[in-house]
Amino acid sequence: MANGISQASQGISGAIDQLSKYKIAADQTDATAGIAAKMGLFNSANDPDGSKALAMIQATPWNQKVSIGPSIVQMAGQQALMAYRNSMLGVSQQRADQAGANSASKNEPVSLY
Repeated sequence: MANGISQASQGISGAIDQLSKYKIAADQTDATAGIAAKMGLFNSANDPDGSKALAMIQATPWNQKVSIGPSIVQMAGQQALMAYRNSMLGVSQQRADQAGANSASKNEPVSLY
């Protein structure tokens, strides 16, 4: 009987530990969603400031938030990568424009390569 009680207490302890991990992950999801909203990740035509999406995430039950957090982080990473690529395209365009302006002043053909 003592062995059964010991096993039951270990099972309950393990379940409490798992629930604590889920609760922490849910809290992290709320924090991540707040940062993503500040980045403009949730902005859309129907929700210009992203507040509706943020409120929806925050209202999601904690046990369902565990699966949302990684997706938000992935979306934020993709947005940051897209912003970087767009800035690099802007730099390339500025260089091409400058090359065009320089060759136009010298009356030479422009080569982008």
